Amino acid sequence: MAPIPTKSTNEVWKDYVESNRPIEAAIIEEGADAHVPDLKKNVRDYIKQGVYIAACGLTRMNQQDTWNLHFNSEPYFLFQKLIGNLLFKAPLEAKGCFSAGGDGVYRFATVLSDRFAAASMCGGHPGSSVLSNLANVPVCPQVGQWDGDEIPKEEAPRNVDTAKSAMELRRLQSYDHGYYIHDIFLHPTPFHPEGKNGRSHNSWQADHLTTAPRRVIREWDQIRLWHDERMRNAPDDKLVLELKFTCAVDWVSQRDRNPLPHFVTWDLSPQKPDEPEPILPTEWADYRFSYWLAVKAATAQEKFTALKNSGITDPNLVIRAFYNPEWNVVWSQQTPIPVIILLNDQIIKDFTKPITIFYGWLREKKVQVTVAQDYLVQSRTLYARGDPDFVFSTTIVFDPVGLTATDGRSQVFPEPSRL
Repeated sequence: MAPIPTKSTNEVWKDYVESNRPIEAAIIEEGADAHVPDLKKNVRDYIKQGVYIAACGLTRMNQQDTWNLHFNSEPYFLFQKLIGNLLFKAPLEAKGCFSAGGDGVYRFATVLSDRFAAASMCGGHPGSSVLSNLANVPVCPQVGQWDGDEIPKEEAPRNVDTAKSAMELRRLQSYDHGYYIHDIFLHPTPFHPEGKNGRSHNSWQADHLTTAPRRVIREWDQIRLWHDERMRNAPDDKLVLELKFTCAVDWVSQRDRNPLPHFVTWDLSPQKPDEPEPILPTEWADYRFSYWLAVKAATAQEKFTALKNSGITDPNLVIRAFYNPEWNVVWSQQTPIPVIILLNDQIIKDFTKPITIFYGWLREKKVQVTVAQDYLVQSRTLYARGDPDFVFSTTIVFDPVGLTATDGRSQVFPEPSRL
């Protein structure tokens, strides 16, 4: 593995990047310089091939060190542009882009879910990340048994938060079978009170790096019961342990991205009401994308604001959609705003026949539309995200209010010269 670039990114990478290499993006928080040598030493050596990106300290000029760097809007823009440039300027594999780290991974994997093949969260807080967006992104959270309990004032310790995230993924998987693939590894660690014998946080770090099987706690879903003073002195022989291969690099490397999944769930709601909207690349013009769906960014924001103003305390903008290429069918199970459906030969097999769009949880409504393929749509969708797997030949604009479906084609996206 070549060293992490220390000067102009493309200037260094063009010297050693070979074809069909995956991208490993390590995302850490707090902006502390001390983290970077740890990343180089502890993680890079375990990546057998590919481009390794260690991103730290992505923030505004006037914010030098804050815990929530990756909860701001600038990093979304950076990673979208970075991934797009890598796919365009170097022959890397779009299907092998992985995300690893702590707090930031929860946020990046849920907001940029269509970019990643898999994600590994190690010792981080999910915060208010929308886990329902991970239907097609296998995830593996890892945490120590007492990670976070050494901080008495911490209301949501990492160990409890991580277990709650895994339980939420398990709940989502029970509704949408075959999706929300996940593992959780809860590493047994000694409890260290604050100021005594160090910290529990990441004291298990070697366990998610080694390729040898490691001991993990089987009853991870009982961790909320352990979060009790009486349990902190419980003997280790009361724990039910099992051996698992916990190497984070190996776990994510087994996965390939599915750029055109048959089912997409997309929650467009802001992560928190007071968080800024993501800054979008200029190539996107006025749109936000997720897999084979797109919406106008302004429309999504206006709808969310209207719901808030109407008195709804926790509004959500969730789109759920399916497609069946053999039947020329798209099923929009749920969408609160007009949605742009991006189509190519993998999603629709026969463009000479009408495309049927079902709407509603029981497919109680339907509309048909005939569309033509257009090479301009291909060039503009490639230009928009810079990803060869996201090239589409036509579009349908579906409005759930009027139950209309129209041929969008090239007028949906502006010409590249106008951007």
